[in-house]
Order: sequence, then structure tokens, then C-alpha cells
Amino acid sequence: MNKGFDFMLLVFENLPIGTLWLLIVLFISTILVLSLSVLMTYKNMKCAIEVLIDKLKKTPAPMCVINLSKNKIVDCNHLMSELLDRHDLKNCDVINSGIFEKFDDYLRMKTMSKIEYPKTLLFKLKKNDKDLIIEAKFNQFTIGFKKYMLVVFIDNTSIINYIRYLGIFSTIIDSTPDGIIISKYKNESEPPTITYVNDSIANVTGYSKEESINKPLTALFELNVNEETLNKINSNIHSLNKTSLEYQYVKKSGEVSWVYTDIIPINTVNVYDSLAKMDNLTYVCKELKNKCDEIEIYITIHQKDITTPKQYEESSKTYINKLQSTIKDQIKLNSVIVDGLNSLINDNDKSKVIDDILKNLGKTLDVSRSYIFGIYDINGKQYTKCLHEWTNIGIEPEIHNTLTTDVTFEDIGAYQLYVNLISNKITKITIKDIQSKIFKHVIEDQNIKSLIICPIFDINNKLVGFIGMDDCIDPDRIWDVSVDRALRGLSKGLGSVIQGF
Repeated sequence: MNKGFDFMLLVFENLPIGTLWLLIVLFISTILVLSLSVLMTYKNMKCAIEVLIDKLKKTPAPMCVINLSKNKIVDCNHLMSELLDRHDLKNCDVINSGIFEKFDDYLRMKTMSKIEYPKTLLFKLKKNDKDLIIEAKFNQFTIGFKKYMLVVFIDNTSIINYIRYLGIFSTIIDSTPDGIIISKYKNESEPPTITYVNDSIANVTGYSKEESINKPLTALFELNVNEETLNKINSNIHSLNKTSLEYQYVKKSGEVSWVYTDIIPINTVNVYDSLAKMDNLTYVCKELKNKCDEIEIYITIHQKDITTPKQYEESSKTYINKLQSTIKDQIKLNSVIVDGLNSLINDNDKSKVIDDILKNLGKTLDVSRSYIFGIYDINGKQYTKCLHEWTNIGIEPEIHNTLTTDVTFEDIGAYQLYVNLISNKITKITIKDIQSKIFKHVIEDQNIKSLIICPIFDINNKLVGFIGMDDCIDPDRIWDVSVDRALRGLSKGLGSVIQGF
């Protein structure tokens, strides 16, 4: 070692002074370049994680990003904060966040995140002294040399309870032998508009559902009472109080019957507040209530024929099977959407992920086709093109159909469809309701009996396409509200991840 050192000294002593200074300058320059490179890499990494988190925060489900080396929450979206009832989760230690009761649960998730996708973990989350059943879907990713973990949460407790209560109430309303009428109240000078009647209304009034929906309440419900009683009813409506009475009702056929009637005014805020009182539904209902733009008043009329009362009994076995099937289908549908969006975020092959989402969505809802159309502008005109399509067994693909490829909405007689899309409305169409001959020809050419279409907007709120599903078998298919919610959630997720088609 001493000999080597002596040799180096000898070399430096014999170097000209100019050469020696040149070596020193080169050495210092190299150190500076390396330091600058490290600094720029750090800044790029920091920028990359910030951009990624900003996109992930738009996920339509509670989520957070965890720094695995520091075991800290980097950031989360507002849904996560509301789930935990905390708004200080950013930069919070995982163990102090309230997500996990035990640090071992977090370590187990951290270990599982290293294995192949997908990864799911069920655990209990305590909130307001109640145990919630939380399903966590998570995946590990790397930016620079740092490892992170994305975690998406599903409150299965709330979802199951919500579906359960919804299924119970809807089944009871549709199954009761008594007539139920729901109408939207506007003002005293204008009669309320009927928005819903149950199946039994025809037995009580003689009017079918088709003759009732969207008609003024006076067309179906004429009160044969004195002026004093009528004034009392109007007063109770304004004060949101119930009115009960017996009177003679004239059916559509002219037959006179005695009926017992409850007139119950309600508003939308009361609906969500009442639903929130049920077990573990506060979080769900808070989201619904926040989306309520204004207070709307509805009048619910419960009308029972007491002249010749009829008894009705539903098989408990059929009811239970129906309820279980509804809950199972809804949970499966939610899982398809959440899993698909999680894959879209983490998988580089976006095209394959979208194809898989359409396939799983189509199979879950048992439709003929599911597809995504892109919308692009040429000289101020909006053109459409099918970009992704899944077809069920025995259904012809239409992705290359010239009637719907690179055409405008005007070309196919579907300008109203574009108006609905740009207005962020879900469109439901049956072949028998189409007025445009051109559009009807386009639909018939694809053997479509019924369809549903939901717009897709990007993060800049620009209409970039739409997602749709066809039924080529049932012309009377009813696309219920669960399908609406699923398409809305999927379209928002697609729009937040994909910058146009």
C-alpha cells in the first residue's frame, strides 16, 4: 500500500503544473455532473408520482397510495377520507391511519403486493364502534427506485345492506295488492305528475301503468271529498304531513268502490336521511345526498280497495332466491367495474384491458354486444367509429359495419342521440320507439331490439366517445338503475385514465 502511494506521489510530482490543474478540474466537473444528474432524476421521480396520484385520485372508489419504504400514505382521494372520517391522511403513518387494527395486517398486504396480479384482501375496519367488511384490491408499482402500493377499497358492508334494503322495499311495493302511486309535486296551480305506479294499480283504479306514468295525477286520482277535507290535504302536503281517509272512488270502468287511502308527502332530503339511519348506510347515503341538486317534493298515495279486499301471498322461497340473486348480481357487477378500472390503471396494454372489461360486463349483464365508440371532430362535425367490441355466442360482430364507421350522427339520423351524449345523459332505446327511418334502418341492420348508451368524457370534460350495450333478443328489455350506475362508474373511470380515443 505504501509503495503504491509513493508511486502516485512520484507521478504527480513529475507532472507539469498545467496538467495537474487540468486533472483536478476534470475531477471536480465529473462530481458536479453526477450530482446534477441525481438531482434531476429525483425531480423527475417526484413529478411522475405527483401526476400519477392526481389521476388516481379521480378513481370512483376510496383509494390511497402508500410509500412502502417509509410505510406512509403519500396521498388519497376524498372518498377515502370520508370512509375513515379523517382529512389528515396525507403523509400519515400507515399504522396511525386507522385503516388497519394491527400492523401485521398491513405487513401481510405489503408481502402479498409482490405477487402476481390480482390481489384481494378482506379485513375488518372499525368505524363508529361498528365493524365494516372491507375488500381491498391492491398492487405494487415502482417509480424510479421507490416502491409504492395502490390500494382501492370497497365497503361491502354498505353495498350489501344497500342492495338488501333496496331489494326488500322494491319487492314489497311491487308485490303488495294495494295500489301505490308516486307523483312529483310542483306547485298549487299545476297538478302533480305521476312518476311511478306499481303493478297492482290496475286492480284498484282500472288504469294500467302505461295509462298512468307521466300523466297528471288528476287523470288517475280524483278525490270525491268535501272542500274542507280537500283544504286539509293541501295543507298537509305543504307541511309534509300524512293524510288518511276513506272515500268512494270511481274506477275507469265507471264502477264505484270504497277505498282507504294514505297521502304521504316526502322530499328527497328526507329519503336519504331515512335511508342513512339503516345499518352502515350513512356513507352511501351521504354520497347520494351530496349529488341532490335541489329539494324535490313527491306525493306517495297508498290506495287499498276495502270493498272487496283481496289477499295476496308471495312464496318466501321465491322472494329469498330473488333477493339473493339480486345481491349476488350487483356485487359481481361492482367487482367487474372496480377490477377493470384497477387493471386499466396498472396494465400498460390498455386495449386488451378494455376488451376484457367489455367481455366481463357483457357476460355479467347477459347482453348481446358491448362496445366503445370513439367520437372525433372534422370541420365541426362529429364522427363516430367503433373501437372495441365484444359479442355473445351466436351474435354477429358489427365493429366493421360501414353504416356506423366514420359517419356523423346526422348521417345515420341520430342527432338526438348526440344531443343526449353532449348533455351527459344515458340513452335507452327500443326498436319500436325509433321514429327516424334512417336510424331505424341502422339499428335493424344490426338486429338490435334494445340498447343503452352512456357518454364518456375525458378529464377536460370533453366528449370523447360512448360505451353501449345491445340486446338482440328481448325488445322489451328494461335497463334498470343498477346498469345505469355501473355504466356511469365505468365511463368516469375510462375518462380519467384515457386521454381520448
